[in-house]
Amino acid sequence: MLETNNYQHIQELLNRFFEGETTNAEEKELYQFFSSSELPEQFRQYRQMFGFFESGIKEESEEKSETLTIKTSWIKTHHKSLIWGISAIAASFLLLFMIENSMREEHFNPYEGSYIVRNGVKHELSEKEAQQAAKRMLAIEQQQINDYNNAMKTLQEHKEKIKNIKDKLNQINQINQEIKVNKQND
Repeated sequence: MLETNNYQHIQELLNRFFEGETTNAEEKELYQFFSSSELPEQFRQYRQMFGFFESGIKEESEEKSETLTIKTSWIKTHHKSLIWGISAIAASFLLLFMIENSMREEHFNPYEGSYIVRNGVKHELSEKEAQQAAKRMLAIEQQQINDYNNAMKTLQEHKEKIKNIKDKLNQINQINQEIKVNKQND
């Protein structure tokens, strides 16, 4: 009867193990149970699996630990070489990028192909005309910015005046309240 209860307990632990609900202590109990030489027929199919879980995982983690230690020590010993190598590659790419861009900029003309449309007709502009048009547009934009800034300044001044008026009205109201209270007390 005691063995039957123990086997039922092991079966419950197995069910919980396959559901991922066992604790470490319960898993150790299962490992010990399946490492015994006398296993009932109903549990023999799990012996190899639990034997692997008990010993195989330890061996794999030790191998991974050794590999990680080797990689870490290699990185530590070659740290400066790695930094210099990566820096050299980055500098090479930067140099290539700068050379390519400088070659492109020599032939770049921002006014080339400029045109305007008047009355639905496209008119090509010379470089000089395009430069003059750009200068006029910049002057117009600058004037608009100045007008905006002046309007904002005027608006701010009006806001300050309104605030001052409100403050003075509040002071007058307080004085009126004090006068009323004094008249009532007399």
